[in-house]
Amino acid sequence: MRCGNSCSLCITSCPAGLIAPADVEEGHVALDVVVRASADQPAWDATNYLGGIGDVLEDKSRRDGIDHLGDLAEVWLHGNDRQLKEISYREIEADETGYTVTVRSLAR
Repeated sequence: MRCGNSCSLCITSCPAGLIAPADVEEGHVALDVVVRASADQPAWDATNYLGGIGDVLEDKSRRDGIDHLGDLAEVWLHGNDRQLKEISYREIEADETGYTVTVRSLAR
């Protein structure tokens, strides 16, 4: 599921949905995750967030047993997790819980 626009990607703010330029589908990719959580309800551990996000963003067309993902089973940005060469993760205190994922292409 891709919108086909040729702009940079920020999953939470793209008005047209998910974007996957050709260099993200096949080239090296950087992932930036910002988790927002309140002081009285801290975030879970980084590895669970990163693993789940990686599972959703990878092309799942060759996988079985992904029915639990619902509509997300059809969503993908990069072909393989091996493309991820740079990952940034940080937590910030905020009133509203959530996270933002930004994916960008890296020059080879």
